[in-house]
Amino acid sequence: MYLITTLGFDEKFQVRSVMRHGNELEKVVIVKPKDDNEKARKALENFQELLNRLGIPNEVLEIDVNDFTNAVVSIAKKVFKMKDKKIVVNISGGMRALIVELISTFLITGIMAEFELETEDFKSLITFSSLDIKYGNLGTDELNILLAVKRGFNTVNKVKNYLNIPLTTAWRRIKKLESEGCITRKDDKLSLTVRGTILSEIYESLEKDHENLSRKMKAG
Repeated sequence: MYLITTLGFDEKFQVRSVMRHGNELEKVVIVKPKDDNEKARKALENFQELLNRLGIPNEVLEIDVNDFTNAVVSIAKKVFKMKDKKIVVNISGGMRALIVELISTFLITGIMAEFELETEDFKSLITFSSLDIKYGNLGTDELNILLAVKRGFNTVNKVKNYLNIPLTTAWRRIKKLESEGCITRKDDKLSLTVRGTILSEIYESLEKDHENLSRKMKAG
């Protein structure tokens, strides 16, 4: 597993990330701005000292955060070399511009990664996949399937019957939803991913708003 992490004025979040992933780590890539100050340089020195003590290979990627295009290209060149590995991206520290550029790299390239963001009080670790935030071309037909699964129709046959569509159509749309990172299938059971859950919640809310508006118009 490769850990890519942004780094700011201290290394506390990065150290905690390394401790979490432990023996899984093959390499750590530290992404930082080219222009920094003494405090940031000290944080880098401390973090690299820990990694070296633990025997974890590491390297530093310096980015010009003021040039969005070049920043994304620089990160992408590095990321493409890792794309066949599991990648975890820690964005708990560092400049906001750098974090935006790092996330944008994965959105633009489509390379799979798991993101983690730890809150300042260390009480919560927010995780999401690059698949959860990528743009997808989903129509009403696919969104209806997400709603069906959300409502408990969790097999292809149940979806087919609930939506009254041919089995081949149900299969085709479910495969598209799988490729879009919205649905997973295990032992013929369908489950929503984080992305699928978010989209189904939004669509259901919009559907209810539309129904309420229609009722008001008829009543008025």
